[in-house]
Amino acid sequence: MQCLRYLLVILLIVAVSGTATAQVSRDEQAVRELLNRELKGALTGNVEQIKSAYAPDYVGYTAWTDSLSVSQLITDGNTVVVYPEDWTIFVSSPQELNTYAENFRGVTERNAKYLEKYPRAVHSNEIRKVTVKGDHAIAVTKHWTTVPNPARQEKIRWEGRTVWMIDKIQGEWKISRAINSVVRAQMVETTYPQ
Repeated sequence: MQCLRYLLVILLIVAVSGTATAQVSRDEQAVRELLNRELKGALTGNVEQIKSAYAPDYVGYTAWTDSLSVSQLITDGNTVVVYPEDWTIFVSSPQELNTYAENFRGVTERNAKYLEKYPRAVHSNEIRKVTVKGDHAIAVTKHWTTVPNPARQEKIRWEGRTVWMIDKIQGEWKISRAINSVVRAQMVETTYPQ
């Protein structure tokens, strides 16, 4: 009888932990879908799609400045890390979020012109990591552009990372905070004629 009780307790624990794992997996998938919606909206210039991913009180930070300051640390020959003391807020109101999203309107035309000038250029995004705990998540995306320069037999690659803080608000995942350009890198890769 006692053995049967232990077996029932173990089965109950396994069933509950399996349910919790399934919920985390569903939540992680929902967060990934949210980020994909925002990233695709940015690549296609779909302003409403971009705005739909954000919480009404979204705040966006950037870890980048226009000029290299003394506080920026070159970690190797290619990577620039801006110390947190130099981070700035670039979106702090619904109006600024709207302006941010509107900047992507016409991006497909701008990209087409860019591809005319650099026909083999490639831009892409990748969700590197998503961690969910309860109604909160943190994610990291990698963004990169590669531009071949056949005249110099090289490719130039720019890379960056964004950290996203995502919250479940009234049952729906929304981006509540983000830090853009936490790490930026520029690499020159030597290529040879084919």
